[in-house]
Amino acid sequence: MFAPGNDVVRQEEPEDPMRPSLVLVVGATGYVGSRLIPMLLEQGHKVRAAGRSLEKLLTRDWAKDIGVELCQMDMMDAESSRRAVAGCTHVYYLVHSMNPQNKDFVEADRQAALNMVAAGEQEGIKQLIYLGGLGETSANL
Repeated sequence: MFAPGNDVVRQEEPEDPMRPSLVLVVGATGYVGSRLIPMLLEQGHKVRAAGRSLEKLLTRDWAKDIGVELCQMDMMDAESSRRAVAGCTHVYYLVHSMNPQNKDFVEADRQAALNMVAAGEQEGIKQLIYLGGLGETSANL
């Protein structure tokens, strides 16, 4: 598919309802991600579980499931994000940048999210589900 302003041309494969999709779960070791992965596997999806630490990913019960790929990634590195997204149809983005090493949580969160959006656009994902760590503090939410 060619889109104006896009220098990437992709031949779209016909949708095969019998072929499970590859779903990227970023933040796989977190509270939501570690509970989401078994549900995706039960639905027949293949899962690429991504996190900062392969060692931590390997501690999860689902890590040795045949339908799971483990992927170490750095959300602040655009190329790392692109490699993690490659071949995936859907992405669950379940990370936050509330890390003591980040002096500006808001900027770090924004940059990590922008890296993921760019990777998703470059790789042609169908859907990005975003659950970030920061939000409005207004009482009128």
